[in-house]
Amino acid sequence: MNNFYKNKKVIITGAAGGLGKELSVQLNNFGANLFCVVSKNSDISELSFCKKIYRCDFNDTEDVDSLIWNSAFDKVDILINCAGIFPIKSLEETSLEEFDKVMNVNFRVPFILIQRSIKTMKKQNQGLIINVGSSSSYNGSSTSGAYCISKHALLGMSRSYNKELKKYNIRSLIFSPGSIKTKMGKTDVSQDYETFLDPKEVAEYILYSSKFNNEMFIDEPRMNRISVL
Repeated sequence: MNNFYKNKKVIITGAAGGLGKELSVQLNNFGANLFCVVSKNSDISELSFCKKIYRCDFNDTEDVDSLIWNSAFDKVDILINCAGIFPIKSLEETSLEEFDKVMNVNFRVPFILIQRSIKTMKKQNQGLIINVGSSSSYNGSSTSGAYCISKHALLGMSRSYNKELKKYNIRSLIFSPGSIKTKMGKTDVSQDYETFLDPKEVAEYILYSSKFNNEMFIDEPRMNRISVL
C-alpha cells in the first residue's frame, strides 16, 4: 500500500458489520488511526484497535447531530460510508416510514457526513471519500426496491461530489459490490449464499484501488459474483 493509509485519520461507519469490520481490520494493519461509527446494538468486541468508537442511530436526529459535531470531525483524512440496511420488501409493500428509514441510513447520513468532513478536507487541500454502494443500484430489484433506490442516490451523490471537489484535491469514490457473505447478506434467502463475495476480498480491492491519487483514477468499480444462483 506504499504507506498510503499510515497515520491517516479515518472515520468509518458500519465498522462492526461484515464489510465494515474487514475494512477496519485491514486499515488498522496499514497503520491508520480509526474512528469507528457503529449502531447502538452492535458487538464491538473485535474493534478494540479503534481510537474511538461512536454508537449512533442514523434515524435519530439528535444522535446524528451529536456525531457530526463531535471533535473527531475537526480533522478528517478519509471518510468511509459503509453503514447500510437492507430490507427485503417490494416497493408496493414498503411504507413511507420504512422508505424514509432506508434513505436516512443509506443516503441522507452519508450526505451529512460528507458535508461535515469536506470542511476540513478543503482546508487541508486533500481528502478521500469512499462510499460503499451496491451492484443493485444499476440493476433494480423486485424484492428490495427501497435499498436499490437508496444506493442509486448514493451513486449519483458520489459522482457529483467527485466533480465538485476534485479542484480541492478531494476524491469521492464509490464501489458497488454484489451480495457479500455477511449477516445482512444472509437475510436474502432467494439467493445461494455460498456464491456470495468474500468480504475480505472486497475490502482488499476497495483499499487497493483507493490509494491511487496521482495520475490515475479508478472509476466506479462493480464487483460481481462469478456464479449467480
